[in-house]
Amino acid sequence: MDEDILFESFVKPVEPVSTEAFEVHGISDELLKAAPRWAEVWPAACHYLEGKTLLIYNEAFDRDRIFANCIRHELLMPSLLSECVMETFARVMKSYSQYHDDFTWISLRDAMIACDVKSAGEHRASADCINVVQLIRNVVARGDSHAEDQG
Repeated sequence: MDEDILFESFVKPVEPVSTEAFEVHGISDELLKAAPRWAEVWPAACHYLEGKTLLIYNEAFDRDRIFANCIRHELLMPSLLSECVMETFARVMKSYSQYHDDFTWISLRDAMIACDVKSAGEHRASADCINVVQLIRNVVARGDSHAEDQG
């Protein structure tokens, strides 16, 4: 929560970057040409993750990517403790969908706009982490009164 980046790395994908993915994050195959593979990055990242509770915006997506890459590269998947900030944000903001009979998912960008959080930079891991920290701080500072106004 102190915005101190402990580890960050691009990862060279097994397949070329899709047009859709490039449009989301602007990361190209050229940019990833010299990046390490998952098998090199994951053990180093685990050093910082084990024994911690991770606060992840859209936890299900990130967990799926982690599991899939560990399986693909035959790496052990440590037990990770995590919470989904996106789902918690939707509950706090009372963003409920009758149609889905669940709280609606709100993109990090839309959550930041709703809470007047200034972006820490382009869609990259470190900037997204700082954005999530700032969003959490903003929601906590607002207290429950703002969430009640949204409902």
